Amino acid sequence: MPDHLHAIIAIRRRDPRAVGRSSRFGLGISGSLATIVGSFKSASTRLIHAEGVLRGNIWQRNYYERIIRDDRGLNAVRRYIGYNPANWSRA
Repeated sequence: MPDHLHAIIAIRRRDPRAVGRSSRFGLGISGSLATIVGSFKSASTRLIHAEGVLRGNIWQRNYYERIIRDDRGLNAVRRYIGYNPANWSRA
């Protein structure tokens, strides 16, 4: 997968403030998906730049999210992620 990343993130804490966005622009809500993804992107960008591998923008601005509600859905997403690299090798 040369140009994207798949991940399954389990947010187990049931804090109602962790859903949605902060009322103040730019302030994340601890434990929210937006904060988790933003922190990952920021930390990985710093490491990539420090290693001198790439410069400039690493990540696209947004991300695609999907709520997995049960084991059947989780297994379907796991299969999709597992078989996704084979799709790139045929392209």
